[in-house]
Amino acid sequence: MYENNNMNQGAAAPEKKNGGSWAWLICILVGLILFVLGFALYKIFGKSSSMKVKDYSESFSVSDVRKLDIDMGWGDLTIVKSEDDNIVVDAKNVPEEFGAEVKNGTFRTFHSKKKFRMVNLFDLWDNDSNETTVKIYLPEKEYSSFALDLGAGETTVSDISCDQLRVNCGAGQLNLSNIRCSSSDIDCGAGQVNITDINCEGLFDIDGGAGDVNISGVLGSIDADQGVGEFEFTGTVNGNIDADGGVGEMTFNLTNPSEDFAKNGGKYKLDIDTGVGAANVYYNQG
Repeated sequence: MYENNNMNQGAAAPEKKNGGSWAWLICILVGLILFVLGFALYKIFGKSSSMKVKDYSESFSVSDVRKLDIDMGWGDLTIVKSEDDNIVVDAKNVPEEFGAEVKNGTFRTFHSKKKFRMVNLFDLWDNDSNETTVKIYLPEKEYSSFALDLGAGETTVSDISCDQLRVNCGAGQLNLSNIRCSSSDIDCGAGQVNITDINCEGLFDIDGGAGDVNISGVLGSIDADQGVGEFEFTGTVNGNIDADGGVGEMTFNLTNPSEDFAKNGGKYKLDIDTGVGAANVYYNQG
């Protein structure tokens, strides 16, 4: 376990913990297997040439919407700010079962729950010229909750303000920017996670699987669990830091002064535990 001591401003406080070479190799292999499995599932459960698809476009009034519940089985999802007071969904090459609705104050999308089918492993890396894409335009509003359930693909979300943020993603890339929330719970499987300009007043809880995680912004406190890959946070934490890493470095570039996390008399607690990789903390950054 790494516990913070008093440090010079702008200095790093690394403590490296090295496991055995076998443990390191096993963790790396597990991470690679998770990533390949996620990509394979994307192809297995994703759109096939025999699957009936459609283009979908619909508009909804945001006046009665308090909650957002977005379900994407596979494909690329983009969520941006709308220019009016309507929620607009523009989808290409989605399965026939795909749709959206507003019910009991919740805007939700629903995706195909496709049954398992056999595939040729040599076809897993074939290019698909008809990728599934969904773009959602959301009016600027304070939502009570924003939930994202993602399978495989690339997801980009920007300009969201909500009370509770929850993200559950399988395999692919997750990009979040300009997010305002009271609390957040992010759980990722395999792939890259990029979160920029986030302001989370309360607890920011993130579980990373296999892949790098990069976060910047202002957090109330942070609870981070990282499996395989590098974890880096840049910004301000106005609360405790509790981080556990598996394979890869964990780095915190803090605007806070070192006194905030002083072992004796500091305002907040700092607890970083790493497996294979270094724990680095830098203060007065920016």
